[in-house]
Amino acid sequence: MLWKKLIERKVHTDSLWRGLAERRNWIQYLFKPRPGEQHPAHDFYRRLYPSIIKDIDAIENNWRIGKHNLQRINCRSENSKGVYCLQYDDTKIVSGLRDNTIKMWDRNTLACLRVLNGHTGSVLCLQYDERVIISGSSDSTVRVWDVATGEMVNTLIHHCEAVLHLRFYNGMMVTCSKDRSIAGKAGNTLKTKNQLGLCTRSIRSSMKIMPKIIYFSMGHGFINRNQSAQGLSRSSRSC
Repeated sequence: MLWKKLIERKVHTDSLWRGLAERRNWIQYLFKPRPGEQHPAHDFYRRLYPSIIKDIDAIENNWRIGKHNLQRINCRSENSKGVYCLQYDDTKIVSGLRDNTIKMWDRNTLACLRVLNGHTGSVLCLQYDERVIISGSSDSTVRVWDVATGEMVNTLIHHCEAVLHLRFYNGMMVTCSKDRSIAGKAGNTLKTKNQLGLCTRSIRSSMKIMPKIIYFSMGHGFINRNQSAQGLSRSSRSC
């Protein structure tokens, strides 16, 4: 499985490869298979590798050319002129705002789908998967939301100042705060309330790459959608 190991190494070390793996959904064929499942044969990975290189070449070329089609979502409200964080996928954009809310937008129409209320401070960071949205705020709390209904299902309290960043993966969550502490939590954050424990190291976020469109905010009350003429972009950033 030489080709498989080569692809896995690239996905593990390069955020662009990782983003493509998630976007194209071939990450399911990498690393350890799920119980009861088997990975494809060697020929599958031998054919997959050139297609990945073709995608990456197109992305790099588009980045150099810099052609794009910019659209904006107006997130301004009476109480807010700032977008602090966002994440997106094929169907939706989830943004954290200065007005203490999380707003979900349709990625195609850019219409607002849902407003999540609960934080009492600006939403500074967030991440979601297929089940939950987890957000951190200047109110010093981390809150867990049901991604399908928008219901707040949990509030986690550890930090005494603003939660500046968070990442979760495979049952483990790490948060960092303005209070200069880093906290980690393992367990089911969707249904249980467990005390956060101190961690000794932080996890640096890697930006998710979407090959066709990038969404980014710059703290001015808008979400920008940047679509290239070729449908491919190099990277995204939220500020």
